[in-house]
Parts: sequence; structure tokens; C-alpha cells
Amino acid sequence: MEWWVLLLLLIAMFLFAMFIGIPVAFAMAASGLVAMVLFFPLSVLNQVPLIIFRLGTNFALLTIPLFILMAAILTVTGLTANLYDAMKTWFGHLPGGLGIASVAACTVFGAVCGSTAATTAAIGLVAIPEMRKAGYNGTFATAIIASAGTLGTLIPPSNTGIIYGIITETSIGKIFIANVIPGLLLAAMFMVFIFFVSLYRPELAPPSKNTTMAQKIQAFKEVGSIVFLIVVVLGSIYGGFCTPSEAAALGCVGSLIIAMTKRGLTLTTLKGVLKEVTISTSGIMMLLIGTYILGHVLIYSDMATHLTNAILSFSDNRWVIITLIYILFVILGMLIEPLAVVCLVVPLIFPVLVKLNFDPIWIGVMTVVTSMIGNVSPPVGLTMYIAHGYSKDLPLERLMLAVIPFMVVMIFHLALITIFPSIAMWLPNHM
Repeated sequence: MEWWVLLLLLIAMFLFAMFIGIPVAFAMAASGLVAMVLFFPLSVLNQVPLIIFRLGTNFALLTIPLFILMAAILTVTGLTANLYDAMKTWFGHLPGGLGIASVAACTVFGAVCGSTAATTAAIGLVAIPEMRKAGYNGTFATAIIASAGTLGTLIPPSNTGIIYGIITETSIGKIFIANVIPGLLLAAMFMVFIFFVSLYRPELAPPSKNTTMAQKIQAFKEVGSIVFLIVVVLGSIYGGFCTPSEAAALGCVGSLIIAMTKRGLTLTTLKGVLKEVTISTSGIMMLLIGTYILGHVLIYSDMATHLTNAILSFSDNRWVIITLIYILFVILGMLIEPLAVVCLVVPLIFPVLVKLNFDPIWIGVMTVVTSMIGNVSPPVGLTMYIAHGYSKDLPLERLMLAVIPFMVVMIFHLALITIFPSIAMWLPNHM
């Protein structure tokens, strides 16, 4: 059978499974298994248990549940509210100050979280009611959180970065470090955008009262432990003292100490935290298993090589190819959960981009950033729906329009790190 016929059959089976309501992870696994049964020798199917065992015993995968656990422990201690209050004290007096504080809070929380959904939910719960109470336009306030919540997957640790590293066998530590400057740059661009919009349209975001330096210092003390934990975790990776998995374990110990110090963790809440971590980790593991099963089909049939050559024959200009891949990521991100998009697309596009001499670490940053745009893109933008949950009185259609300017900022940010790859590569090149 021709490779392109098998590819079309795989796509058709995957889309049919999605259409009848099967989750993405199971749709990927099912389409791969059906292809093995129908078109390949039995020996190929016999490899599946080995693939799952090898994946399940991959030490790097420990990074995911440990970082999720670290973030969950800090969330139940009530530090999210303290974090937002601290950012409000520091930035609240500026035009759009509460919006800028929300971006800053998402940035800091993202550095202990790794998840877009968790960052949007945790900060949105506190920030959206606070901004609306202060007279902010509800749609503008909600759009800020829907957009800034995506920083949870860019600021390391990043679940998307971890999955990319596992799929492509690229250094997860270097991907983390490469995401630092692009993450801070995007946060700064969001802040500048909110500042100027609020300056010229103050009815969207009325100014808040100023605070004294003593209040600012006191606010910093309230969240100083989180900042210290972030520095220790990322510093241990950058300094080469710990692998990402070891740094995640270190972060869990630190978050437990903080929680016990603040007396915010009981046996009941710990049970709920562990349940949440188990559910989240299981979902990610199923996605990876589906990816590896589908990838096994692509490799055995040599479909990946044929597809790479077909894409490269389309154009010899690598910038045309990378632009088309960006468009593919954004379109799929509008329709499918972005983490699933990464699992689905990366095995196909990674060999192409490596052949075009793109650095694997830079490809990882690009993957995370494009998945972020998918996270907020209408009509299925995940963070948009999470943020709208805190502003249910507002029409969803208005929110879809309100996030578009923030998407433009994100696309401009993507263009910057594409034109100037050193933005992402400077830190990992100095490790």
C-alpha cells in the first residue's frame, strides 16, 4: 500500500473516532492499533506492550506529576490570593494596574505550575472579580486573564515542554531554560499593551490608589517564599546541580515546607491534591501512549520519511515551511486541546525542521508558543472558556472578539523569536 493512502486512512480513522466522541488520546491509540491489525504483521502489534512499558518507566516522566503536585500544594495553601494582592500592591497604581498585576501574577504562578488551565483558573478566580469590582470593563478584564493564563505553559516548568522533550528525546532542562526569556518577554509585551490601552481608554481600566514603599515591601514578604522556591528550582537546573525531575522533587519538598509553615495543608486537602495530581497525570500519560502507538505506525511504514520528503519538496525555503507549520498549529489549536495537538503534530514536523537546520531546543520553544496561541484562539480556546466561567454574565461572543488583540501580541512575539532565535537560545547556549 502506498504511504499516502495509509496516511489518509489513519487521518480518516482518527477524525471518525473524534467525531463519535472518543477522547483524543484514545482516538490516536485506536487508529494506530486498527492500522497495525489490518495492514501490518502480528510482530508489529506485539511491540505495543513494550512501547507502553518503556514509556511508563521513563524517568523523565516523573517531572510531570511532581511539578503538578508542587503547584497544587501551593494553591491549596491560599498563596494564590496573596500572590495577586502582592502584584496589585506593586503595579495597581499604573494605568491598567490591576490588569498588569494579573499578568505578573500569572507569570509567577506559571513558574510553579506548568499548566495553562491551572494558571488561568487559579489567578482568574481572584483577579477577575477584583478587577470588575474596581470598575474594569468586564470583557477586557476577562480577556486579560484568558490571554495571560497561557503564560502557565511558557514560563518553566512547562508540561508542554516536558512532553516535547520526551517525544523528541531533547533535553528538558535546556527547553525549560530556553523558555525563560521568551516567557518574560511575552509577559512584558502583555503589560505594555494593557498599559497603553488603559492610558488611551481609561474607561476600560480605571486607575487604583497608590501604595507606600512599606506596603510594597510587606507584600513582597508575603510571597517571598514562592519567589525563593522558583529561584531554587530553576537555578538548580540552570546550574547543572539537578535534572528537571530532581528539581521537581526539590520543589515538592519546598512547597510542603511552605504549606506546613502557613498551616494551610490538612490530611483532607492533601487527599484532594493527590487525587487531582493522579487524574491530571493519567490524562497526560494516555496522550503520550496514544502518541507513541501512532508514532510506531509512522516509523514502521516509513511514512514519517516520505512525509518529510514530501513537505521539503513543496518548498526549499525553510521560512515558508515554518510559517505553514505555525498556521497548522494555530488552526488545530482552535479545534483540539493544544497539548493533544503537540502530541499529534510534533512527531511529524520534528524531522522536517531538523532537516531544515532548526535547533531542536528552539523548535521546542516554538512548539510551546504556538500551542499557547491555540489555547486562547476562538472558537475552542481553552483559557477563554475557563476565564469566561468567572464572568458568566458576559456574552461569550464579546470575549472572543476581546482576545483577538492579545492574540496579535502573541503572534508578534512569535515573529520576534522566529526572526531573532537568540532570544530563546542565549540562556541554553550559556549553560
